[in-house]
Amino acid sequence: MYKRFMTLRYLRSRPISYVATFVLALGVAVLLIVTAVMGGFQREFHKKLRGTASDITVETRAFFGIEDADALDRQVRRIPHVVATAPYVENLVVARSFRTYDHAGLRGIEPSREKRISELESYI
Repeated sequence: MYKRFMTLRYLRSRPISYVATFVLALGVAVLLIVTAVMGGFQREFHKKLRGTASDITVETRAFFGIEDADALDRQVRRIPHVVATAPYVENLVVARSFRTYDHAGLRGIEPSREKRISELESYI
């Protein structure tokens, strides 16, 4: 009881204490809300990223790609638990805008086969 009495006595004598307490509570609330919102954004981002990426990617070091891609595709589809496959071609590109150059990755896909392995169609 003594602690409550001293606390109330201190708060009544200095009204700025109420403001400080309110501002502190508001700051903590804002931090909690921002953390929760950012967690939600992160979950959505990972969900969308996971929906466009495949589980396994077969690559080659050759500049012109895989020699017999159809045979490799048939071989991969014979592996147990493989549901679908979708080939793609990927290369680096250089884009020019005004006076600057920028680089990016360009990926060519077969939409009919890609929709069986990813959720890319729902994002377009």
